[in-house]
Amino acid sequence: MAINEEHSSAEEDQEKLPPLKQASDVHSLLLSVANKVLDAAEQASEQSATAKDYDTKFDMRILLRGTKSLDAVRLLINAGHWEYATSIARQLFELLVNIEHLNSLPDRSAAQDKYTGFGFVQFFLSESRRIEFDKQRGRPGATDWELAVTDFLSKSSQFQFPPRADGTVRWQKSWSGKTTRALAESSPDPLRAAQYELLFSAWSEQTHAAPGSFTTSLFVAFEDQIIADEFPVGENVTFEKSRPLAGAGLRSAQTIGIATLFLLQLWHQLPNIRHPDPKKSRMWTSIIRKLTESKGFPIG
Repeated sequence: MAINEEHSSAEEDQEKLPPLKQASDVHSLLLSVANKVLDAAEQASEQSATAKDYDTKFDMRILLRGTKSLDAVRLLINAGHWEYATSIARQLFELLVNIEHLNSLPDRSAAQDKYTGFGFVQFFLSESRRIEFDKQRGRPGATDWELAVTDFLSKSSQFQFPPRADGTVRWQKSWSGKTTRALAESSPDPLRAAQYELLFSAWSEQTHAAPGSFTTSLFVAFEDQIIADEFPVGENVTFEKSRPLAGAGLRSAQTIGIATLFLLQLWHQLPNIRHPDPKKSRMWTSIIRKLTESKGFPIG
């Protein structure tokens, strides 16, 4: 069952949430959920570490990439750097929609081979660029490695477009021939297109360190101050009647929340890896949604 189709009762959700008196409690609980998901995913990866078959190894490496991504998001959020964490959440989203597309193809093994084959092409293209960079700075060329790189690329016609008029080779931009937007729009999850808009449009300035990221941080700080002045937290005041989650606090919660959901959803896309316990998966998903819900936010 897909994660976005899993639901638990309101009573069950309420039992899982401790009293929340301030925004830091929300962050602590979301980080705790992220840690639990990471621990469970790492254990599943370790159980598959000695697998001999290619399908299991492929899924294990995909899951490991996902866990490293969430771990990086967790570390940045914990240090108060939500802006930098958004770019990693974006990478996790791209991994997720690519694996969703891979699973939609009629022959998963053939799709895995194509995915991996494109990865080799990307590696050798990167090596080719590095070699040219070194040669431009006076380092020796025509080494055995350079010849091997050139030979490999000359035989990788599967990912080449017809050459330009001047003979320059043109390479595909992705293994599937589709953009991330196209993959999001064709995803079986109807929220993917909205999540794409959030990560690649609304939060684009943070990913690219554009001037807007600096300006946004100023306005977010201003918003935080307004909220703090308007809703001071008293000793006996509950979270619901004091400062709501907003400003940088809301964005941090949204980032760690959506990244954790992406890892859970990615994990469920990997048929050769033991999936998380369904009850725990529902509980983690429910807590994330409950703590990060805000009007129009595509958390799931």
